[in-house]
Amino acid sequence: MVRSRQSYKIRRYYIPPNIRISAGDIKSIMPSLITLARTFRHTHPTARVVSLGQSPAWLVKIMEIMDTKSTNIDEKYIYMPFSGNITIKNYHTSTYSYNIELQTVSQTFKKTMQNRGLSPRQIIDNNKNGVPTIILEYIYTGNGLASFIFILSKWAIEDNINVNELYTALQFHVMGLLKSSA
Repeated sequence: MVRSRQSYKIRRYYIPPNIRISAGDIKSIMPSLITLARTFRHTHPTARVVSLGQSPAWLVKIMEIMDTKSTNIDEKYIYMPFSGNITIKNYHTSTYSYNIELQTVSQTFKKTMQNRGLSPRQIIDNNKNGVPTIILEYIYTGNGLASFIFILSKWAIEDNINVNELYTALQFHVMGLLKSSA
């Protein structure tokens, strides 16, 4: 089992209530996304930014468009298809387990991540070379991000990689809805 309480570096961003990041609503929050993208790139100029799923892809795409200096755009801005909740949290023990048999899904996921330079070893090696990996996620309940961390951690353990070394090499930046005060 993988413990859910680890020393992750997490930064939170909030989106005003009643706004969803979709094609229909993107115009209303575009100025905010541009400002956030500019600030993010200024704060993390060497980082590889990973859009976990489609929702944060709008922000990552804006960063990509604004980045006129990088020559390795495909390695710096990564779009990782990932959605849903594939783990169950045991709230008594703070551990996660699969809610379905995932050997095939997990192997496909690993291959996809490996091809994008996102295996645990690649993440750690990049960090040692001064290129941190930032996972950008739009969350509602956090189950999708927990599922991603669970699979990545399990993969590290299977490859005899120190999970804490992996956690040190990763940063998680999450966006979520700001609760309405009404």
